[in-house]
Amino acid sequence: ITHLYKSLPRVGIDIAHFPEAIMNLLDNAIRAIGGRDGRLILTSAPGQYIDRPGDYVEVTIQDTGGGMSDEIKKGIFRPFSTHSKGGTGLGLVIVQKIIQEHNGEITFNSTEGVGTTFQIRLPVTK
Repeated sequence: ITHLYKSLPRVGIDIAHFPEAIMNLLDNAIRAIGGRDGRLILTSAPGQYIDRPGDYVEVTIQDTGGGMSDEIKKGIFRPFSTHSKGGTGLGLVIVQKIIQEHNGEITFNSTEGVGTTFQIRLPVTK
């Protein structure tokens, strides 16, 4: 399911690396849903920072997979911390690094048995 804002402000992205971050999050969401009936929701929207001046574009990737336990959530941005079969534990570390290199931020919410949502906020360029 997509809910994409039609007229977003400009953000500076590296087209060689930013798509890698999005694809990694989408791949994780698809694996979290697995073989069961689930949803993957991709949204984009403009926003305004509360804690500092400026605007951002937010990209949200939400799944109805199994969600994460509190123990897993503690280490998802740590290298080699993986709980998926065949995973290296570097995917989300790379995603975080790419987002930070874009002067952005990545946050997430996850509830076991319900699903996970990642939010990426990228500053608007003037």
